[in-house]
Amino acid sequence: MSRNTRQEQEHTRRASHRLASLRSVCMIESKNYPIVDWSMDGVQIVADPRMFSQNQKLEIILKFKLHHSILEIPCKGIIVRKANDRLGVKFESFDKNIRQLFLKVVDDYVANEFAESQTIKNKAIKK
Repeated sequence: MSRNTRQEQEHTRRASHRLASLRSVCMIESKNYPIVDWSMDGVQIVADPRMFSQNQKLEIILKFKLHHSILEIPCKGIIVRKANDRLGVKFESFDKNIRQLFLKVVDDYVANEFAESQTIKNKAIKK
């Protein structure tokens, strides 16, 4: 592999694993935008990129539907990518409390995935 190719891969590699989320939205200025995926470092949302500027700073609220509640996580971020119908927002650093809220969402996600896998497994056994 050439040196340029390695540098390009390192430049485009994501810092954190992304989680897809069908049960979440990102609120910007009182308007909700669907979340495509997110990580501890940023979020990708469905939005009209013409309404936003590259490097624009945002105050956002991520809303996640957990098993028994809706969890809101306030964040600050900057737009780092714009595409046809999507925006990539990189979070500014946040404190330990916000990190704990994100971990709560991850825990709920993992628990739901496990519960769904057991349901599928049990259905397969009954057949």
